[in-house]
Amino acid sequence: MYRFRALAELREFAAAGALQSLENNELYSAPRRNQMPPRLMCIRMAMENRQIGKSVPRKEGREKVTGAARYVDDLTFPEMIHGVTVRSSIARGKILGIRFGEGIPWNQFTVVTAKDIPGKNCVALLIEDQPCLADQFVNHPEEAVLLLAHPDKYLLEEAR
Repeated sequence: MYRFRALAELREFAAAGALQSLENNELYSAPRRNQMPPRLMCIRMAMENRQIGKSVPRKEGREKVTGAARYVDDLTFPEMIHGVTVRSSIARGKILGIRFGEGIPWNQFTVVTAKDIPGKNCVALLIEDQPCLADQFVNHPEEAVLLLAHPDKYLLEEAR
């Protein structure tokens, strides 16, 4: 790496085929007339091998598009039960009671409320102030109020 302070030497060096660096305005001499300096060689290789603007084939893409891919929801096991969380639709309020709708065989469901949780009903995020399931009050929208479980996932969604 060469540094020149005199303008005359700088012009003479530039005329001889030197390249100027954009980062720190230093001059580097080219090793040979037809050979590219290593820094420019790296830039050229990066431009030739770039992926921006090109389609990248995904390994699982064909299976997803054709419907052959298996997801967690597609798995079934003998005697498997499905579960859902029933959440509050209001931002703040007092829970006066839980009513179960007509036309659904509630005796076949497993229903878990805050009273069914042994020990403390809380999740310690920063401090122990977030209940697992709302007990007496709802503190924010979409707060978990109760859990339902049943072998038929479609009946479970209807019950929610």
